[in-house]
Order: sequence, then C-alpha cells, then structure tokens
Amino acid sequence: MLIVRNITKTTIRFNVRYFYSSGKLQNFSFPPNRSTNAKKGSRSGNGMFLSLDLTEPVTRKDSVERLGKDMKGNSSTSSDNIKVVEPRFLKQFSTESIYDPFDFSLARINLDRKFGENKKPLNKINPLDLYLYPEILSKYVSSTGRILHRDVTGLSPKDQRLISKAIRRCQAIGLMSKTSNNYNR
Repeated sequence: MLIVRNITKTTIRFNVRYFYSSGKLQNFSFPPNRSTNAKKGSRSGNGMFLSLDLTEPVTRKDSVERLGKDMKGNSSTSSDNIKVVEPRFLKQFSTESIYDPFDFSLARINLDRKFGENKKPLNKINPLDLYLYPEILSKYVSSTGRILHRDVTGLSPKDQRLISKAIRRCQAIGLMSKTSNNYNR
C-alpha cells in the first residue's frame, strides 16, 4: 500500500522506469537499490532519479522535451519512444488517500464500468411512449427506412427492442415513412 500525502516542498524526486518502442521494459528494479540514489539524473544502477520543479509552469511540449533530454541525453525527442496514456485510464487520487496497485489494473477499470453510472441515452424514458414522436425515432432509422442495429445505436438489448417496436408502431399509424427516415410533421 502506498500513501499519497500533501507535498510541502516544491521539488519532487521520482524513479523513472524506461519503456522503449520495442515494448520491452528496460532498467527496471524494484525496490530501487542504493546505487540508484547515488546521483540525480545519473543512469547508475537500475533506475534513474529525476527532479521536478513545481514552481515554474510546465507545458506538455516542455515536459516531452525534458523527458527526451533525460532519457537520451540530448534534446531530440522521438514520438516512438514516448507512450501517451489516455486520461480515461488514469484515476485521480485525492491527497491523504490510500491506494492499492489493483487500482491501476484493467480489472479495476472493468469493475468501475460495471458498477459505474448508467449513461443510457433513454434514461428514465419508456421507449414505447415515443411512438408519437417521429422526430426522436428517426435518429434510430437509416436513410432507407431500416431500423439501425444495436451496435450503431448503442442501446441496451431491452431498449433496442422497445425502440424498434415504437418505430414499427409509428410507421403503422402513418407518422413515419417505411422507406426512408423522413417523417410527417
């Protein structure tokens, strides 16, 4: 278990592990041994310590250039060596919180998706009541009048069945065309 605490100093030291474009993990040792603490910014041992000054504003371009300098020893950066992690895979931790390495795993992301918020487009609306609103139902019909597949609409199986039933009802009473996604106003 690791504990995140309030940072009172303006400089953070952290151990950088190297991932190259080949996908192999290089220069990795955990926990860091004494030789990694020898000099700041040196490659002695199995890791490398960098210091980050929090008093000056840092842009993404600056941080990428600095990472390239620190990893290769020169100012040329290559996009092949830098791996960008999407923000949706990063969890935000508050200060003084305790976290487990499990919190960074894909299993945790799947649990969050499974038990997270329900983001249905038809939340708390009965799709069968929409048969009188062809302007809403036309979004679920192709330009040739066919009902779109669930992969396209993004609906749950139950909501897809109910939307399809509402579309067929709307077409049966003549508010919506069976051959196109046009509707009568």
